[in-house]
Amino acid sequence: MKNKIYIILFLFLLFASAKAQVRYKDKVFTEVNKDTSVYFGINPDYTGLPVSLFMDVYQPAGDTTSKRPLVIWVHGGGFVGGVRNDSLMLGFCTDFSQRGYITSSIDYRLGGDLTDFTQLQKEATEAILRSVQDAKAAVRFFRKNASEYKIDTSLIIIAGTSAGGFTAVHTAYWDENEIPSNIDTATIGNIEGSSGNPGYSSKVQGVVNCWGAILDTNWIKAGNQPIVSVHGTADDVVPYDYGLSEGILPSYGSAAITRRAEGLDIPCALRPFIGAGHTLAGGTNDEVALKLDTADLFIIDFLYRTFIEKITSVPDLVNNNEKPLKVFPNPASDYVQIEYNVPESSNISLILYDRLGRAILTLESTFKASGKYFLTQDINNIPSGIYFLREQCWGNVYIEKVVISN
Repeated sequence: MKNKIYIILFLFLLFASAKAQVRYKDKVFTEVNKDTSVYFGINPDYTGLPVSLFMDVYQPAGDTTSKRPLVIWVHGGGFVGGVRNDSLMLGFCTDFSQRGYITSSIDYRLGGDLTDFTQLQKEATEAILRSVQDAKAAVRFFRKNASEYKIDTSLIIIAGTSAGGFTAVHTAYWDENEIPSNIDTATIGNIEGSSGNPGYSSKVQGVVNCWGAILDTNWIKAGNQPIVSVHGTADDVVPYDYGLSEGILPSYGSAAITRRAEGLDIPCALRPFIGAGHTLAGGTNDEVALKLDTADLFIIDFLYRTFIEKITSVPDLVNNNEKPLKVFPNPASDYVQIEYNVPESSNISLILYDRLGRAILTLESTFKASGKYFLTQDINNIPSGIYFLREQCWGNVYIEKVVISN
């Protein structure tokens, strides 16, 4: 009898574990197919010599889904170096594809005339423009070949590290009329450029910015794409907030970008790494690797919550026309009373997030039988502001806005 109980318990745990695996959130694929050196365009570099542009494409092996979100990654290197298959690009692309995304790491034109020190800011800005043109050509390539690569063209994310972060942010937010007047667009071309695949949209739906920056936060406007950023607060290459990138280019880093997006009610999140340098450097190799893993999971969680779950307001339950998640009083001070419903016995989480997507307080994280539950939570130590209470169980997600006034 005891053996039967153990077998039943084992099967239940096995079933629960299998059911808990969620595409685009968990690693549901073990193998990834990589297609290297896929040609997507050509354009002259700063010397006028043509540069052929290639990308590596990563896809989850054995995937039968007809349309997948696409994440296009752009490598770092200060716009003068770096390669599309460096360790960061390989790691991010593989990890995202194991979770069900199709991913790509792209080339872009490097270099600039660095002989005239009085023109370094201009040359750096032109290098950003060329990289944006090439990234837009890559977006157009995937829209052109969406059927072949099984891409959901309504969900294309541009992502990058360092110079690639610059490229990603400017690809999303930089408009033609915002190019500085001293930039030679007659030679370089306009914001779209001519790197390839004309006739298709270069619009992206979201941005991943890893220790990158933007030249002017005013270029971020209401209604623009959601953005998630990761940055070391002690970065001496690209400013965490505002400063000179590489000691040359006045730039607004992830903190300033997030403040601007938050002020415009653009979905955004920032994961600062206190004391970390550029590329989250600082500490042992194991410590840096842990920070990169943490950054990776933070980005995955933001993309899942923002784009995959497509959360709106808390829905009414069909059977009893009653909200599954209630908070009273709201606005609140000192304490809140929470009523939540578990429609099916499962592991549940009940977490309070701030407006930057940071988890502030975990109220529940355990297995619960189906039913209605109540709890009272002290909030005296939580600063005044707008927060979001999020309940998740069996893939159902409920969100309730909470205003705290202490």
